[in-house]
Amino acid sequence: MIIFLNNVLVILYSKTMEFSAKPDGRHNFSADLTYAQHLKSLNKIADCIQHLQLMLRKYNYDVNYKQKILLNIAILSYKENDLEKALTYFLVAFQLDKNSQLLQVRILS
Repeated sequence: MIIFLNNVLVILYSKTMEFSAKPDGRHNFSADLTYAQHLKSLNKIADCIQHLQLMLRKYNYDVNYKQKILLNIAILSYKENDLEKALTYFLVAFQLDKNSQLLQVRILS
């Protein structure tokens, strides 16, 4: 039953992405990110990372999208104990925009 539902979700996702392209030809970042979150919630971390890597190529035109994707890959890689990959993605994300709101952390002293 679970395999069937996962297959249905993959089909729905592909159909959704067909119809969710914006008028300017760009893709729907929110729909893509929701799908990645779904994969993560199913504990399909490798599939989630693979999808995020596809998103990285698809949304290469937007620094904010790209940074959010890189940070997600870095965190997932860290959780999977792939520290080298995590550090690489964190570094690339930091180098994109050091002043990004995504990187703002409040440190209590």
